[in-house]
Amino acid sequence: MKYSMLFSWACAICAITSGFALAQTSTKSADTSPIELPTIVVTGDETINVPGGTKNTPVETDNLNEKELSELNTLEKEPPQLLPERRLPTLYMPVTEYRGFVAGELGMHFTPVILAGYKADVDGYSLYARGGLDASSGHIDNADYSKFHVGLDAGYLAPEKYWILGGSRTDSRIRYEGQTFNLYADSTAPSRTIREFDLGADVTGSYDQFGYKAGISLESTTLTQDGDAAGSNVQGYVSVRSQKEGFGAGGSITVDLGSVRGTGVSFIEALAAGTYRKNKLQFHSELGIQLVENTHADGGAILAGAVGFEYLHNESMTITGRAWTGARQLHWRQLLLENPYTHLDAEVNQPVDNIGLAGRILYHPTTETFLSGEIRVVSVSNYSMFVPASTGTFSIVPIDALIASFTAEASLQVGQTDVVSAQLQAQLSSSDSVSSSVPYLAPFVLSGSYVRNWSESIQSDVVLAWNAATATQADTDADLPAWVRCDISTRWNVTERLGLLLSLQNIFDTSIQRWAGYEERGIFVSAGARWKF
Repeated sequence: MKYSMLFSWACAICAITSGFALAQTSTKSADTSPIELPTIVVTGDETINVPGGTKNTPVETDNLNEKELSELNTLEKEPPQLLPERRLPTLYMPVTEYRGFVAGELGMHFTPVILAGYKADVDGYSLYARGGLDASSGHIDNADYSKFHVGLDAGYLAPEKYWILGGSRTDSRIRYEGQTFNLYADSTAPSRTIREFDLGADVTGSYDQFGYKAGISLESTTLTQDGDAAGSNVQGYVSVRSQKEGFGAGGSITVDLGSVRGTGVSFIEALAAGTYRKNKLQFHSELGIQLVENTHADGGAILAGAVGFEYLHNESMTITGRAWTGARQLHWRQLLLENPYTHLDAEVNQPVDNIGLAGRILYHPTTETFLSGEIRVVSVSNYSMFVPASTGTFSIVPIDALIASFTAEASLQVGQTDVVSAQLQAQLSSSDSVSSSVPYLAPFVLSGSYVRNWSESIQSDVVLAWNAATATQADTDADLPAWVRCDISTRWNVTERLGLLLSLQNIFDTSIQRWAGYEERGIFVSAGARWKF
C-alpha cells in the first residue's frame, strides 16, 4: 500500500511536468521573437545561479525606496546564514564579452588544477559548458586525491506568445562529479570514490496575478569502498502564489522519492500559504502536512507550519521574526558533502524541527554597507550526530538536540578600492545523548576578509578565520583544538585576455582538523594563469 501511494505521487509529478510542456504549444496571437539572453561567463568550481539580465560592474546607485526594500526583503527568503570559513578563490575571470576561458594552477605537493568553460547561444537558449580537474600527491602519506567535474547549464526566456509560460525563465542542468581519495586517518588508509550525477530543470514565471515555480530533478550519489552505498532521488515541486490589495494566498506540493542502499527514503509535503501586507508590516503563514520515511523505516505524518512577520522600520532597517515546525529534507548526497568520510552504512534520517524561533535585524543604510544580527533557537529530533566508526569513517546517530545560535554579519565598502567584511557565529548545543555540546558544532566561528583594488588590473584578498575548540565525542570531553587560518592571494590582469594568480594559504602553517584524525595541509603556495577567448 505504501509503495502504491508513492507510485501515485510520482505519476502526479510526471503529469504536472507534462502539463507545463503541453502548455507551451497553446499560443496567443502575438508572435514575439525569443528574448536574447545576456552573455555570462562564470569560472570556478562552485555553482552560481545568475538571474536574467546583464551582470555589470557594480556602480553607486540611489537608495531604494520603502516599497522596493519591502519587496526585496520578503518573508519567502530565509534569513542569510553565517558565511562559512572559505578558501580564497583560486581562479578568477570577470564577466566580459569573451565566451570562453581556460585556466590552470600548480601548487605545492604537485597539486594541479585545470578549469575550462564556454558559453554559446543556440535557438534562444543560453548554454554554458564547463569542466575541471583537481589532483594532488598529498601533503602527507595517503592524502593524495583526484577530482573531476563536468556540467552543462541552459537558460531560456519563453516568448510572450506562449500561454501561461510566456515571459517565464527555465533553467536546466546536467552535472557529473567524481572524486577518489584515501581515509588517511586510519593506518590502512582504505581508498574510496564518490560519484555524483544531477539532472534537473526549474521554471519561474507569472501569469495574470499569479506567480509560480515548478521543477523536477534526478540525483544519484554512489559511495564505493569495498562495496557500494548508492542513493538516488526523484523530486518534483509546484508552488503558486497570488497577491492582491495587500492579501496573498497560495500553496505548494513537493514530492521527493528516493532510496539509500535499496531502502526507501521519502519526503512528501503539501502546504497552504497566506500573506497580509499593510504599510510597513507584512505577515506570512504556512500550514500543511508532511509524509516522511527514513532508512530505518520510522517517520509517518507530521504537521508542518510557520508564521512570521517583517517590519520595515525605515529605509535603513528591517526587522523579521519567524516560528516554525516540521521536517527538513535530507539526502545521502548532503551527508557526503558535509562529511566525505561518512560510513557506507550510515542512516539517513530526515530531521524534524519540533519548534524553531528566529529573529533578525538588518541595518542597510547604503548599498555598500550593511550590518545584521540574528538569534535562532531550534529543538530538533533526528539530528544527525557524527560518531567515530571503523577505518577512519564516521557513523550517524539520530539524537534529540537543542541548538541556539547568534549570527552577525557586516560589510563595508571604503571608497572605490576597499571592501571589508566580517562574520561571527556563537553556538550553544545540548542533548541528553551527549556529555557536553553536540559533536562537530563549533561554539564560536569568526572570519573576515579584506579586498583591495590596487589598480584596474591588480587586486589582492586577505581572509582570516578562527575556529574555537570543537567537541568530537558524545560521551567524553575530547575536542579538536582551536585554530587560526590566514589566506592571501593576488590577481593581475596582464591584458584583457590574460590573467595571473599567486595564492598563499594557511600562511601561519596552523594544524587544522575539521574531522578527527584528518589534519589538513599546512602552508600552501600556488600560482596560475587564465586565458579568455
